[in-house]
Amino acid sequence: MTTEDTSPKKTLTKIGLSLFIVFFTFIIYSNTLHNPFVYDDRIIISGNPALNDISKVKVIFSKDYFRVTGERSYRPVSTALLFIESALGGGEPFAFHVTGIAVHALNGVLIFLIAGFLFGGTALPLFSALLFTAHPIQAEAVNVMSFIEDPLSTLFLLGSVYLYLLSGKARLKAIPYAASLCFALAAMLSKESAAVLPAVVLLTALLFRDKNDPRSWKKDVLKYSGILLSFAIFI
Repeated sequence: MTTEDTSPKKTLTKIGLSLFIVFFTFIIYSNTLHNPFVYDDRIIISGNPALNDISKVKVIFSKDYFRVTGERSYRPVSTALLFIESALGGGEPFAFHVTGIAVHALNGVLIFLIAGFLFGGTALPLFSALLFTAHPIQAEAVNVMSFIEDPLSTLFLLGSVYLYLLSGKARLKAIPYAASLCFALAAMLSKESAAVLPAVVLLTALLFRDKNDPRSWKKDVLKYSGILLSFAIFI
């Protein structure tokens, strides 16, 4: 693992390139902002009057979740976001599209930051981020508004990995580590496929651990136990 450059010039470069990734993503998807509801949107969003009543957000933590939301899997974080989008956007497609693109853009930024942390430089991380955001395989998850659980769970998953990596370098290690565990749980409660997170973190820790520190594996085991705890809470 490379040592991350935290100089002011490097930080400004990272901020600038991160903003470019966001701009790039919005340009790519700008022609979808006024698309109507399609596919599952007509059942989960436009066909679900409960979303227009923000007071019903409390059902996401009750036994009425499936009856009220129309979902078939327990994804309370994603569902809570749908309630918020509906309230702020008046139930119109535009607000849902903006949110989907914004979340996807932030995923691109996290790809950039993680790749930069692990491999250093800017060319490879930037290329990776732009490839991720522009790849056609992402289009359905970004454009279909009820599929927000895919980019949202990815956002929390990548955020958890990045914060986990930062916790090994930060002065106040407990803060990014605690945030990483919260993001891990939020990822799994956004979509159950994020339960692969413990495997992702484990592989990252094994491949990029400090081989010059003979006790590093002991530290990694203690840190990793928190990720497993988040997984256990989800289960």
